[in-house]
Amino acid sequence: SQCDGMRCDMAMLMVNRIFSHTWLGYYPEEEMPEQEFWPEIIAQVKATYPGFLFIAEVYWNMEHELQIQGFDYTYDKLLYDRLVGGAPRDVRVHLIAGVEYQQRLVRFIENHDEHRAAIMGVEKSRAAAVIAASLSGMTLLHDGQFSGRCIKLPVQIGRQPDEPADTDLEAFYRKLLAETRHEIYQYGTWRLFNLFPAWSGNATYDNLVAYGWAHEGQYRLVIVNLTPVQSQAVVNLSAWQGLAGQHWRLDDTLNGHDYVRDGNDMVHPGLFIDLEPYGSHIFYFERA
Repeated sequence: SQCDGMRCDMAMLMVNRIFSHTWLGYYPEEEMPEQEFWPEIIAQVKATYPGFLFIAEVYWNMEHELQIQGFDYTYDKLLYDRLVGGAPRDVRVHLIAGVEYQQRLVRFIENHDEHRAAIMGVEKSRAAAVIAASLSGMTLLHDGQFSGRCIKLPVQIGRQPDEPADTDLEAFYRKLLAETRHEIYQYGTWRLFNLFPAWSGNATYDNLVAYGWAHEGQYRLVIVNLTPVQSQAVVNLSAWQGLAGQHWRLDDTLNGHDYVRDGNDMVHPGLFIDLEPYGSHIFYFERA
């Protein structure tokens, strides 16, 4: 009755089998409840407040299980770990999961439990932010993330040290969030794209992640280089059948550059990409 939703800390600890294991020896196994805790609680709240949102902080690969138990959204800690310390291929594999599941994930690159995103390097944090903000699901944005704060604060402290704001990073976030407010990210159809070598022997295509949104004849293509290496690739866009037969202007909403490309070429063999270290494109397609 007082808020729109709640984040449930370490929500998986209330799953019966996890609770039993955590308190092994303190409670006889035969005393385990017949019902799970969360489905019973969530159903009662939703009966009175159907629009109330339950968000689970959850680890141990239990995200889907807690979605089944009634949570509207669950933390995507695996994506966070792979953006911070994994390989781009790990990120792509993670994004193969079903769209309905991904639509109920909370994407983030920092929160009160994790290190500040800026300590991974501002350029890498920008690349990671593009992915976290432009995927399906919910985006969690942390206080101080936009200005590049580096000092992680305990939640119990009521003060913080002065840190100079990174005005370039703030401008980047303003552009990124202005872009992702577009209705295509709320109502469009999302898909992951395959990447291919730009030429024989060039393995840098493996450094990139590419996906897109389509909605009522509109398109957005997101391509991110998650490495400190200049990288090239060909992105096959044949899944977007409306591209063929005309020319398109690709406007990069992040840096203001635009390129004119033939739709037939983008369908086959594909769109050629050359991205600087930790670079990103978010292309808005306009008929040329």
